Amino acid sequence: MWVAQHILAIIAIITIGLTWSSAHAQTAPYAVKWSYDDLVEVKRLDFIVMADRLEIHGIVVNTGNCPIATTMNGAVELSVNDAVEALGKAMTGQAVEPLERSSDPTEGLPLVGVFGEALSVYVPNSCNILLVEIMTSEGNWSSNFKP
Repeated sequence: MWVAQHILAIIAIITIGLTWSSAHAQTAPYAVKWSYDDLVEVKRLDFIVMADRLEIHGIVVNTGNCPIATTMNGAVELSVNDAVEALGKAMTGQAVEPLERSSDPTEGLPLVGVFGEALSVYVPNSCNILLVEIMTSEGNWSSNFKP
């Protein structure tokens, strides 16, 4: 009888451990939302830190089809480039090559924050944010948005 109780106790502990591990592994250490930043006419992605401390090492929007910027200067460049591309297409009827970036758009990475802090990056206003992939000190995650 003692052996059966001991085995049941071990099974219960393993089950609790596995349940906690799978639930813990599926919870991202941040919440993400985006908004329109009308000051510079770009979209801003805000990552709200839900861990004691979080480092964001990389962010990819729409599998790399949407450029990102980590600074306000980079956001202004995205906005200007977006406007130039739209104007060029309107005038020529064809896609226009984007302007060459004057700075490294990810120079602000890694972004580091503490619980409750918002870490932000910018994408062009013309970008329809559908998929955001993020590489963090807590692992890699992705978030989907509906069109």
